[in-house]
Amino acid sequence: MKRNRVLARDLFGSLGQNGKKRKEEERQMEELSTIDECNERIDDIELNEMNTCVVNIPENGSVEENTRESLWKAMSLNDLRRMLFLLNTTLSKRAINSYFELDSHTNESAMKQLLMDSDHIYEVEVCALCSEDVERCECVDQSKAKIAFADYNVLLKSLLDVYGEDIVETQRKILNSSKTTSPMNFGYLKRKFVESRSKNALTVHFQSGFDGIRLHNKSRYKVWPFTMMPLDMEDRERCSIRSVILTSLYIGKKEPSYKVHDRIVSWLLNEMSRDVEWRGLKVSSKLISAIHDDQARRKIYNLKSHASKGSCPFCLNQGTLRKVNNVTTISRAVMKEAVPDGLEDGLVERGNYSQFHAVIPMYTSPLDLFHIFNEGVFERTLNELFGVRRLSIFDGCETRSISPVPLPSKYRQISGRIKDITGSEKACIFESVVIGRAFSGSLPPIVSWIIVGLHVLYRLNIDPLSPFKINFVDNVSKCAESLQEIIEKYAPEMINGSKVHQLIYHSTESVKLYGPLLPLSSQSHEHSYHHLQRVLCPEITNGVTKSILRTTQNKLELYAEVYRRAEETEDFLTSCFDAAKLGEKMGISMTKRRTKLINVPIEFAYLASEGDLFSDTFYVNGFRYSSKVANSSDDSNVMYRTGNKIRYGKVIGFLCKEGLEDVRLLISPFLISNSHMKSLAERSVTSGISTQLCQKLLDTFCDASYGAVVTGLADTIVVHQSYIVGHAVYFSENAINIILPFSQRPMLS
Repeated sequence: MKRNRVLARDLFGSLGQNGKKRKEEERQMEELSTIDECNERIDDIELNEMNTCVVNIPENGSVEENTRESLWKAMSLNDLRRMLFLLNTTLSKRAINSYFELDSHTNESAMKQLLMDSDHIYEVEVCALCSEDVERCECVDQSKAKIAFADYNVLLKSLLDVYGEDIVETQRKILNSSKTTSPMNFGYLKRKFVESRSKNALTVHFQSGFDGIRLHNKSRYKVWPFTMMPLDMEDRERCSIRSVILTSLYIGKKEPSYKVHDRIVSWLLNEMSRDVEWRGLKVSSKLISAIHDDQARRKIYNLKSHASKGSCPFCLNQGTLRKVNNVTTISRAVMKEAVPDGLEDGLVERGNYSQFHAVIPMYTSPLDLFHIFNEGVFERTLNELFGVRRLSIFDGCETRSISPVPLPSKYRQISGRIKDITGSEKACIFESVVIGRAFSGSLPPIVSWIIVGLHVLYRLNIDPLSPFKINFVDNVSKCAESLQEIIEKYAPEMINGSKVHQLIYHSTESVKLYGPLLPLSSQSHEHSYHHLQRVLCPEITNGVTKSILRTTQNKLELYAEVYRRAEETEDFLTSCFDAAKLGEKMGISMTKRRTKLINVPIEFAYLASEGDLFSDTFYVNGFRYSSKVANSSDDSNVMYRTGNKIRYGKVIGFLCKEGLEDVRLLISPFLISNSHMKSLAERSVTSGISTQLCQKLLDTFCDASYGAVVTGLADTIVVHQSYIVGHAVYFSENAINIILPFSQRPMLS
């Protein structure tokens, strides 16, 4: 039964009565241009009717920036806490009004203005096919949609207030050739950095993302956020949800065409052409990279599906075994736009490239590690082992259950239902359970080699030490070449699709340009999309595009205000209860975690120095390490460096001075061997694999940094916390004790 509602002060009357009355009301709607669209919740049918009366607003223009900034500065800490609560609770204006009716505040007017004002957001009604304004569209199958544009300059300044100093410091490290985890310090991006640099000015380099989400399960609308992430930051700052900004939003009943994306990018480049001032420094911004999953990338570059000839963004041959002209695969970077008439260019309309291709050519985009591994080959392998088998090489490998493996406490424990897990959990299962089965000899040799090869290639791109390894590109090249050889020869059916093709044929080119691929993964953008779904979109509201953009910008401005106050006032986050709660809720609390310290036990006295205290649990770089082992988690296994080699050990305890200074770990090193790889090579030769190929695979994949078999424990040693690389996973499979690396560079999941 349809609910009767009164919308916008009864101007719409009672919808759904009779045809004549509806037509009269629609005529009235068209005559009214000042209706407040966001006062009431409406359903999908009413939203479609409302779309007809939206007034197109120019995509350029700006709001008085100082007005909003002054409103934030005038608020008390208690008001800022209330704003954070409201921004995390609802998008409904009615709910906000009801909140203030219950409890009045001194700054109520300013808070309402910040929460409800949409003058800084510009919205246009367009055709989803041609991206033209509806009144200028000539499409026969016109489909109305909306694009909302945020105030880019305000977003940029708020981002700089939060991360500006980190960006400046990271760029200083790049110029001085110091160690940094920023992807701007490698290859293609470093050249772009040098080219764009100017004296007495700061240039922020961005990576864009564009993908579809669903606001809720029953929504008929397609929502595509356009997000951007700065690359001039270290891993820990760049992986925060606050570093991803939402600049534009598309919503419609049809998915956007590449022309819609082109229009958004054109608007963005126009906004980027104007510099902003931050702390007396001239700041410009540049779009230098883009990352998308395979389906979204084909859409924005106007490519055919992956099954079509010439549809690979990196070459002119998606089907890897059938070489172009029976000779070799032709790279798009070599051919560029001049594709010979005898070859397919993979475009929906031959020669019709999107405008975005001129900004960021499709063959220069980095491989998306998240969708190729987590949502790609890992998911496919798990389905073969624990679900429905489709590839013949996995005959006899099916497993009905997953043996629990104790993971570090920062990871959610493995679920028994493969279909309900996230991409990050798929990687956890592959990197523990599946690799354990390959190392223990539970799988056939061919399957084991493929799994080990995927594991090594993945570890090379996520390892915390990979940005500093001189031979990183060579190792990736050897791994991809070995994996290519064994898949082409023994499992060619795995290449039916885009992910394995890109992995074994184009990963080397990608890491040569960009270095390790994890910091350029779409995982951060995906996390921001999920954040929109979980936190910012609890319900469909009238004018949902403005609501989402308004709320995301308000949250960034709120973070910027708290950071400004923290810089101006010493010990701001610990000065009072409200400040401490703000820091806690925003994840920027400066208080150290409590660590219980006791006198050094007698059995460890010979390892301690004067003034040392002891603890069984400590936090190193934000990660928990402990000698205590829980029922479902284990933080006692670690990776650490000795020279240029990786070692594994079990944490016994911690030594430190008063005030938590000079932290050292007491570690019992694992005695390890590579017997699992030798056994795999012997089984491979027996099954018919050539000795030459087995030796090549051993030379490429046999390294303790990728995992090993544990034969015992050595005497306890002392290791300074600066030599700790991360967590490891220790478990038994088929009576074989296995230790695996489980640390990776910080990344949203």
